[in-house]
Amino acid sequence: MNADVEALLIPWLASTLTVRAVTDLPADDPPGSFLAGLPYVQVTRIGGADDDNLSSFDAPTVDVDCYAADRESVSALAARVHDALRVTLPGLTLAGATVTKVQTITGPSWRPYDNTSLRRFGATYRIRIRS
Repeated sequence: MNADVEALLIPWLASTLTVRAVTDLPADDPPGSFLAGLPYVQVTRIGGADDDNLSSFDAPTVDVDCYAADRESVSALAARVHDALRVTLPGLTLAGATVTKVQTITGPSWRPYDNTSLRRFGATYRIRIRS
């Protein structure tokens, strides 16, 4: 069975970058609590398939969105996430799964967001995992 890439990345990013990492953004209840919790890193698997049809290899594609109060902070966070994923993560074993390669599909860049009190930068990666 393939490893759950979100379950692998969320605690690793939170620990490595000392940041709140989530799959779903928290509700703003009470109002203002979402902004008080900034910054956030959101990890979402958006596709990918097992590699060479072998059940122990997976190549998920993940979107990683960063949220902060201003453009400078979110850009810096996205760069830290990028470096962690591309430089630090390959070769690590997390929860019994080894990350063999991380490929950038779309590098960190500004992404629009409905809440104008926030700024969002995002990137897309393909992460090769051997379970």
